[in-house]
Amino acid sequence: YTLAADRLNENVSELYNPMNPAVLKLIQMTINAAHAASIPCCMCGELASDEKAAAVLLGYGLDEFSVCPG
Repeated sequence: YTLAADRLNENVSELYNPMNPAVLKLIQMTINAAHAASIPCCMCGELASDEKAAAVLLGYGLDEFSVCPG
């Protein structure tokens, strides 16, 4: 794990933070590498549906978000 914390493990779940700078840096690096190879970059999951995170991800150049309706 990047944060060495399982969000589903109640013993360490408080350490899990998807907006941690290390996590965001890895996401940014992934988006940049995809774009450098002319590959669109998409994200699904809980982070993609978070409004604050979405603003950051748009700033990084994320091409698509896949979220559950509702």
